[in-house]
Amino acid sequence: MGRISEFLEQYPKVSTRKAYRTGLRLFFDVAYKSERVNDDQHYEILADRYFQELESGSRKVSSDMVALADVLADKPPLTARTRIAAVKEFMACSGYELNHREVKNIHRRIPTGYSQTEERELDPDTLRMILQHCDLRGRALFLVLVSSGMRVGEVIQITLDDIDLERKPARINIRASYTKTREARVTFMSDEAVQAVRAWLQIRNSHMESSAGRNAGLVAHGLSTEKKLNDTRLFPYNYTTVNKAWTNAITSANLFSKDLTTGRMQLHVHQLRKFFRTMAATKIPVDIVEAILGHSAYLSRAYRKNTRDQLADYYLKAEPSITVFSTEDPETRQRVSSLEEENRQLKTEFNKIRDAQAKVQAVKASPEYQDVVAEYRKLEERLQRLERPEIEKGKS
Repeated sequence: MGRISEFLEQYPKVSTRKAYRTGLRLFFDVAYKSERVNDDQHYEILADRYFQELESGSRKVSSDMVALADVLADKPPLTARTRIAAVKEFMACSGYELNHREVKNIHRRIPTGYSQTEERELDPDTLRMILQHCDLRGRALFLVLVSSGMRVGEVIQITLDDIDLERKPARINIRASYTKTREARVTFMSDEAVQAVRAWLQIRNSHMESSAGRNAGLVAHGLSTEKKLNDTRLFPYNYTTVNKAWTNAITSANLFSKDLTTGRMQLHVHQLRKFFRTMAATKIPVDIVEAILGHSAYLSRAYRKNTRDQLADYYLKAEPSITVFSTEDPETRQRVSSLEEENRQLKTEFNKIRDAQAKVQAVKASPEYQDVVAEYRKLEERLQRLERPEIEKGKS
């Protein structure tokens, strides 16, 4: 295993490894004024050469990182910081740590601020349009994300044992090993997300088998790893697959667009977490929302003050605001529930009356009933004949 591969292996998240690999490749491209190639071995050779030159004194890390910072000057701030961080950590792990003055000089050259991408607003109407262009897998995945506040990296790690769909609200136990902060927590999902997950679970195994079959050719050519049919994750996919599903959905909904400055998508899957934060905070205290999101500063405080059942009660109050296909508030939902119960009772009474009427009609149609009616009519006629003379006598 080469220097770069060994360095990247210490990071469990695929997204981190990918970002740091890109940063290191850019560093060596700048240092050697070479063109980008998609070949890990090429950069392993450059890395070995670079450290030989460091040892000989013909290279200086700080000078090469200043050159990298100059190349990153017109990049988005977060991108630039990530590329610099990758190289700085790589060098530190290799025994070449920058001093404070060198780090300050490098950071002075990269752009400041945060995201420069002008995002499009992800409101309920837009989200509904996107979800209507998803298959069962995508619909379940994105409804879980938007109603739980989980990170994408967390949702693709939770297993079937981590979810409890029978509770009200349904509960998700997020293990410490899944999280960015390495702190375990509990979150929840809405009724509509539960329904979507149940629908997904009905086809999950067949979908996995089909996916494994489509992947067989890539595995045979060494371009992919074999998919495990015994994968216990609720959504057994990686970040790339999730992002592709999202991109396909917004493209089908005619909502795909990129920022002209940064080239990044203006509607991205991470906005589902932002949607949860914004909407839930309109119904329940912000510190509860932040704790459900997994922000460390609020987690311990929220768990000290509230039991998990109390957090669940708070979630139920927020649920209408994070429900995509229905926006009823609790009062309206209660009224609807009462009307539905009243409707059920009326239907029961109606069925009883209808059954009684059917019995009456059956009796009327019977020969015995017809005989009784005939005898009754005869008696009426005899009574009328008997009463007629008395009436005529009275007239005279």
